Amino acid sequence: MSLDDTGSLTVTLSLSEMITTPINIACQQLDITQRAARFYEEKGLISSVRMWSGRTYTREQYNRLAIIGRCRRAGLPLADIPAALAVYEGSETNFHVKRAMIGKLEKQLDRLVAQIDALKCEIAHLESL
Repeated sequence: MSLDDTGSLTVTLSLSEMITTPINIACQQLDITQRAARFYEEKGLISSVRMWSGRTYTREQYNRLAIIGRCRRAGLPLADIPAALAVYEGSETNFHVKRAMIGKLEKQLDRLVAQIDALKCEIAHLESL
């Protein structure tokens, strides 16, 4: 924002800030509920722009919402999302932070594989009855 010679306020937006996606379309495309999107906004993970049609997301915020959705579907707890966003957005290039995120995902994978094995055993047991 700046003031021009006449004292009028001038706001300059980048192209990515001008292109927005309404909350309902973003959530449908990303398979996230609108309630979840609003929750992530309340937690400060994303922000929206209020337009005449309601909440909309800039391309940057849409991408953040997509990352959050992928992390949540992978089983990452909400507390780990800020670190994941930093890694994905390139603001955190520290090898140890990336390694820690990979380690958390690997642990989640191990838990899911163990759960799948337990389900297969239960199915086999039920089929043998």
